[in-house]
Amino acid sequence: MLSSSWGDPQNPLEPANTNEVQGGKVLDMIFRGLKRYDPRTGQAKDMLAESIETTDSTNFRVRVRDGWTFSNGRR
Repeated sequence: MLSSSWGDPQNPLEPANTNEVQGGKVLDMIFRGLKRYDPRTGQAKDMLAESIETTDSTNFRVRVRDGWTFSNGRR
């Protein structure tokens, strides 16, 4: 069970459709991200991603670190 106190999200909690602070903070508490952004520099750093590759900026090959899988069980 997860319990937290925060403001009301503006929209349903959908990771691809949450662009405001309240919902974003809730999603940060329940999901892990592939990347994290350094708040001081804005630089993207790998978190769960081992690698993210693309040749066309449309299709991506993402591999996660050892010990982690996507929700479908794939690494």
